[in-house]
Amino acid sequence: MIETVSGSGGGSGLTREDVVKMKCQQLLERMAHCEYKEEFFREKIKKRPKEELVQVLGKKDVKGVDGFTIPLNVFLYQEIVRLQATIKRVRATLSQLIQAIEGVVIMTPQLQEALDFIFDAKAPNFWHHDASGAQIAWERPSLALWFQELIDREAQLSSWLNNGRPNVYWMTGFFNPQGFITAMKQEVTRRHKADRWALDDVQIKVNFTDEFDARRIRNPPSDGGVYIKGMFLDGCSWDTKNKMLCESKPKELHTPLPIIHVTAVSKSAKGEKTNKKVKMYPCPVYTVPKRTDLNYVFVMDVPSKLSPDHWTLRGVAGLCSKH
Repeated sequence: MIETVSGSGGGSGLTREDVVKMKCQQLLERMAHCEYKEEFFREKIKKRPKEELVQVLGKKDVKGVDGFTIPLNVFLYQEIVRLQATIKRVRATLSQLIQAIEGVVIMTPQLQEALDFIFDAKAPNFWHHDASGAQIAWERPSLALWFQELIDREAQLSSWLNNGRPNVYWMTGFFNPQGFITAMKQEVTRRHKADRWALDDVQIKVNFTDEFDARRIRNPPSDGGVYIKGMFLDGCSWDTKNKMLCESKPKELHTPLPIIHVTAVSKSAKGEKTNKKVKMYPCPVYTVPKRTDLNYVFVMDVPSKLSPDHWTLRGVAGLCSKH
């Protein structure tokens, strides 16, 4: 029996299949521009703009430099490959589901699952988990959030590929944010080759800016590292005036953080002079609120007037996404 869904006006109802078909068509239209061809993006990564190479390598002579010798470019390539696989999977599902609803192809169990999930406004499980149960893409509580993230991720990677490195990165939009941090550390280490820095001898250093709007960041960090946007605090709030942790406000679950400068420094370098009244809380950062080893990214030292133990008991952590 075909179920009907009440329509708006006229009293005529739409079947579940009609509703899902229209949704599939809408989603396909939204992702019409989302397409990467490996021979093209591989070549673009290999031959990066001169000004980008100068900024990354810290030297003017960049003739003949292969873009694939630069860690963040390799990371960009890997992210595009994974995103294109997701785009291909989503596009195939939507196209085949429309055909199945029209009776052109057989409605397989997987397509039936997709129909049920899309009707319930959720992303099908096989879009973000493979047959073994391993996670292959991001999870979000609704189809709207999941699909918008697909569009946003594609926009960031395409802009990076075609227009050069962004001044500020949206780390939430990466499949492998841990790899992003590692690639950044590798680049900073190479810039200090004359100082004999080794990758095992550097550690993450975080500085918190006053800016929340990425559009106002006109240039990348002058001394290396990256600017990151879109981070949140879970379990406490953020004192924008003093740039340190503070207690959560009533009914406040997550607090947005300003744009963060993440870089690497040598462990053997002489420590900076700090205000003795300010303590540092080693704040773990996760991709999502579910705190597992798979979702762990890195640790950032966050200023605080209270003892780090206070925030440890509060369970304070940094999040790339609230969902």
